[in-house]
Amino acid sequence: MNLHAERLLNVARALREAPVPEAFTMRYFGYSCGTPTPACAVGHYAARADLQDVFQLVPLETDLIAARLAARLAVRDESGEWHLIGGGGQALRDAISHFGIDYGEWDTLFDQQGCGNAQTPEAAAEYIERFVAAKWPAVVEVTEAGAERVAERVPEEVYV
Repeated sequence: MNLHAERLLNVARALREAPVPEAFTMRYFGYSCGTPTPACAVGHYAARADLQDVFQLVPLETDLIAARLAARLAVRDESGEWHLIGGGGQALRDAISHFGIDYGEWDTLFDQQGCGNAQTPEAAAEYIERFVAAKWPAVVEVTEAGAERVAERVPEEVYV
């Protein structure tokens, strides 16, 4: 499977397996409740160390944005150091590169109205699965039940 498609499908998986789906929002990476709790699509992915080891939710000392945001998103660079994703810079470029997408696609998927302004984890997962199917049609087919992985058709090294 295409590595980038697989990573995005893992975002969808993390969303489908959301522990508290009613807390989903694309407005914040995570919430305050002792340890960072995922809120948005990429926040759910970052919270799943079993699906990836490049992102993490980092708790902040104080809550921001109406006392709701308590976590920032961090990405690990090639040297293994963690960097907070802010308004841009290398950390954001590393995050975008991880998914094999461009800045416009990052915004389409992960900004505050990302995933088609999804209001539920299920809606965000479906949006991401459709995005993957459109971007890499030789790798993924979409069915009425959602995106399904299909037999390998193109060698992985073509995409990586």
